[in-house]
Amino acid sequence: MKRRVKKTILIVGEGKDEEVFLKYLRQAVQCSDEVDITIKQGKGGSPRDIVHVAVKDFAAYDHKLVMLDSGPTRQAMLEAKEYAGSSVQFLINTPCLEALLLSILEKDKDYSNKKESECKKIFETNYIPKNRRDEFNHYAKHFPLKLLQNRRKVISILDTIMRIVETGEFG
Repeated sequence: MKRRVKKTILIVGEGKDEEVFLKYLRQAVQCSDEVDITIKQGKGGSPRDIVHVAVKDFAAYDHKLVMLDSGPTRQAMLEAKEYAGSSVQFLINTPCLEALLLSILEKDKDYSNKKESECKKIFETNYIPKNRRDEFNHYAKHFPLKLLQNRRKVISILDTIMRIVETGEFG
């Protein structure tokens, strides 16, 4: 009997908020038995600093994905992508994670043209306060699986993340 080898995936978010949301998402969706997903935080800094976590520290993964906010300059993003080469795939939140979260929660509003600070303020005032952002139960309350499944139909970055977590497929 052949032993099945799991596909290993590393997902690195910019910071703690991305890490907690991605871990909640991994817990909420049905993951394939053939996929082992590790989620880490990049601890902020420049896009290159965050990519460094995926490139250098965790080279043993089959696939590596970095989730970044679109806030950094175009030059900083290009440098990060050049540094990563083809070993890392990118998901870009426009302008930030909170805009994605608000888009999931508020289906008739577009946050892609808002400032990052405005999105954070709206999200932390109306949904999960800053001092509670690391608690899974708040994500479970606001982002039940049924809502995530419904909103992934119209939010491509959410669909991509969920597909990777569910199946390990990047294509």
